[in-house]
Amino acid sequence: MPPARPRHPRYQQVADRAEHTCEYCLAPEELSGKEFEVEHIIPRADGGSDDLDNLALACRRCNGAKLQARVGTDPDTGEEVSIFNPRTDDWDAYFEFVDLGAGRRIEIRGRNTIRRATAERLNMNAPHAARARWHWFTYYRLATRA
Repeated sequence: MPPARPRHPRYQQVADRAEHTCEYCLAPEELSGKEFEVEHIIPRADGGSDDLDNLALACRRCNGAKLQARVGTDPDTGEEVSIFNPRTDDWDAYFEFVDLGAGRRIEIRGRNTIRRATAERLNMNAPHAARARWHWFTYYRLATRA
């Protein structure tokens, strides 16, 4: 097994600010098997810094899908646009959760071109991700009723 990546020196600040949730898909870190990753919104290869304004907490799935991307393609229009920036964009204004019912899947839908491109680029609605999201929605729904 390869050695674990060292923790980013600003992990705690970034994780606390994000309330230990992925800033892209809103997955809760506590239900993951490991700590989430500190992601550079503007990649270092493109001149991005380690300033807090350029860092986001991301689950492994979102961080691995985003990599160094700053743009994505809207699957509805084919237009290439900037992807979601958790420091400047309001998640609730652009995304919504959609319960697909009997399939035990909850998808993330973009409310506009940029957000659809983000969901597509980050593969937010892959079957495994949508099923996992259904489980954590159920967990939190039950936990808040108690």
